Amino acid sequence: MVRRRWSVILPAVGLLAFSVISYYSFRWDQEVRGHAARHFYWSFIRLDTDPLGRHTIPASNVVPCQDGSQDCLEFDPEIRWVDPGYLELALETTAFPAFVVSFLIVVGLGKLGVDQVWSFMVTAPLFIPAWFYLMGWLVDRWRSKRRMRSQRTTS
Repeated sequence: MVRRRWSVILPAVGLLAFSVISYYSFRWDQEVRGHAARHFYWSFIRLDTDPLGRHTIPASNVVPCQDGSQDCLEFDPEIRWVDPGYLELALETTAFPAFVVSFLIVVGLGKLGVDQVWSFMVTAPLFIPAWFYLMGWLVDRWRSKRRMRSQRTTS
C-alpha cells in the first residue's frame, strides 16, 4: 500500500506559494502605479495585457501637470528591474517545468491577442499543482519501495 502523503502536501504548498506571490504582485502593482498599465509583473515575469498593441492609451493616464499648464501623460516603462524574493525563487526553481509549459501557452495565446495576465493566472495554477503532484507521487513511490525492501530484508 502506497501512502499518498507528499502527493497531497506538495501541490497544496505550491498553490499556496503561487497565491501569496500573486497577491503581493497585484498589491505591489497597485501601490506603485495606482492606475491600469499595459505590463504587469508577476514576480519578475513580465506579462502584457495588450500583446498585439490594439488598444490606445487610456484616458485615465492623462493627468494635470505639476505646474497646471496642460495635461501630461504618464508612461509605463518598457522594462523594469524586479528583484524576486526567496519565496519566488524557490517556487520558480522547483516548479520550473510547470512555468515553462505555462509560459509557452501564455506566449502562444498572446500571439492571438489574449491577455497574458489572465492566461497566466489560469494556466499557472493548473500546472504548478500538477507538477508538484507528480513530484510528490514519485517521492511517495520511492519511499514505499524503500519501505517494502526493508520489510523483506527484516522478515
